[in-house]
Amino acid sequence: MIPVLIEQLVPNLDILTPTDARSGALLGKVATGFAWPGSTAVAATIDDPWDNRFDVFVAGQNLTYDVNGQLRGGTITAITILSPQGIALASLANAVPGGLALDVAGLRAARNSPEALDALVAHWDITYSAAKVTSPGATIDGGVTFEGARGTDSLTGTQWADHLSGAGGHDVLWGGAGDDWLHGDDTKHVLSDAPTGNDTLSGGLGSDWLFGDAGDDDLRGGDGSDMLRGDEWGQSGNDRLDGGAGADRFFSEAGNDTYLGGAGRDTLTILDDLSVPLVTLDLTAHAMTGYGSDTVSGIEIVEGSYESRNALRGSDAAESFSGSWHEDILKGEGGADRLWGDWGNDEVRGGAGNDLLGGDAGLDTIYGGAGRDSFYFTDAAGDRVEDFLAADDQVWLAQGLVPGLANGPLASAAFKDLSVGKVDSSDRLLYDRASGKLWIDADGSGAAVRQLLAQLDPGTALSAADIEVRPTWDRDDFLV
Repeated sequence: MIPVLIEQLVPNLDILTPTDARSGALLGKVATGFAWPGSTAVAATIDDPWDNRFDVFVAGQNLTYDVNGQLRGGTITAITILSPQGIALASLANAVPGGLALDVAGLRAARNSPEALDALVAHWDITYSAAKVTSPGATIDGGVTFEGARGTDSLTGTQWADHLSGAGGHDVLWGGAGDDWLHGDDTKHVLSDAPTGNDTLSGGLGSDWLFGDAGDDDLRGGDGSDMLRGDEWGQSGNDRLDGGAGADRFFSEAGNDTYLGGAGRDTLTILDDLSVPLVTLDLTAHAMTGYGSDTVSGIEIVEGSYESRNALRGSDAAESFSGSWHEDILKGEGGADRLWGDWGNDEVRGGAGNDLLGGDAGLDTIYGGAGRDSFYFTDAAGDRVEDFLAADDQVWLAQGLVPGLANGPLASAAFKDLSVGKVDSSDRLLYDRASGKLWIDADGSGAAVRQLLAQLDPGTALSAADIEVRPTWDRDDFLV
């Protein structure tokens, strides 16, 4: 540890002269410290294991110097200290000549040391800036910039407004309190902030995790497949989440938030909250209510809350929706949509386009709408199927729902139209055209009890050619 006494700053005129076109900034080197005329000098301690000189950058307005290159006048606005080994030591902003007391005792920036302004620094190329000076004569307390380099960096901010930049590598950035700016650059990063402050988090290139916590935060995923969450549990900031390019995932919570999917097929996960009875989302109107009054744009996949009823409406694009444990309403509108009701007695409407529709558990009502639609069944709950057209639509059965049936088109011998023949031992699906009832039967003419699979419109034409056995899918398989 080197005790540093703040003294007169002596510029290095070989690097930048006071008459240079960039007047107002100069580079100086001092052995023991820095100061300017009239300043309040105090002792500071800087950890320098190599016992070398420091590079000091000074910026200001109307700076004047004597013939020896010593500073004589003007307003200093910032001072930055760097060690020759590439370790940044401090930066002081908004300095006022004759009025700034500097107290940076204990400031450290040693390699792999966690003590640098409460920051865990895992690489060499780190810069500090934007230190907060509350008033003339006050001590410096927080507000730093960390800029990592390629490699794995872990950067932690202060209680003030910090700027953390991870550069390349797999980094973890924690802003702490204050109005922070976190930037991941490229590859993979985890960007997070403490439960205060209005923060800006930028993922840059790569697949990033961005967590805003409390406050009105601005999350920018950038390129790559990012995960963005504006608030933690119980927080309710009004956040702006922009996924940018890539297949991004957003998590919705309380507050009046804005979700911008951007390029790529993006997912919105509506998190569970028992206090919210109904979540409504209209992708045509770009609006969502329930946790707040939100704006939603550029989202193609919506994972509904399990604990709330979901009323989800799509747009003309191809979207994928899933419901909850409760009675949901899912409307695809235009596009080739994939709608999964999940548990509960749901209403599922495909709209225009070639849709894939699954009610899953519960007594559901399913409308195909225009287009060539596929109705997917995972259990025999007796779902109501509206507007089935044999010329366009198909019934898909999850593998294992009917014992003995292999994947692929249903064999004609396994289907029986009860209006034209009697049940035999090879039949597995029984259809009564007059009533529109479709049953599954494990052993045809055997003793097993048939189960009502679906209720079609009475008189609907249906044959084995309209039915296929498909792999067993669940909620996640629909949400693609």
